[in-house]
Amino acid sequence: MPTIIEILKSISDSKSLVIFNMIAHSSTSTSDILNTKEKFSRKQYYSRLSALTKAGLVRRKSGRYFLTSLGKIIHNTQLSVENAANSYWKLKAVDYVLMSNNFQLPRQEIVKIVDILVQDPKIKEIVLAQFNSSFS
Repeated sequence: MPTIIEILKSISDSKSLVIFNMIAHSSTSTSDILNTKEKFSRKQYYSRLSALTKAGLVRRKSGRYFLTSLGKIIHNTQLSVENAANSYWKLKAVDYVLMSNNFQLPRQEIVKIVDILVQDPKIKEIVLAQFNSSFS
């Protein structure tokens, strides 16, 4: 059973993440296609692919690589993290509103602000859950 450290380590550098994403988004993810698209050295490519496989994120069947069920969940989570990172300044603005002691906005106004600034429904749900727990 892979640990969270092994899973995160296997996708922690940019080249590993490129390979992981290419497998996730490709219907023909054979090693030749993956290796020629990104100009990895043989060692770079196979060591990263091996780490992804050992972490249980990727499997090979009939010469083709694909994400495992765990890999699909990790990929979906990675996309959520990317969305959150891309919304950094908007989330920072939300934090400022939520933590500001200078004024007290009504709950519905804060919900409107979050609704306007945050488009991703998962992130919005997390932010509003944090907000609701701080009001309880």
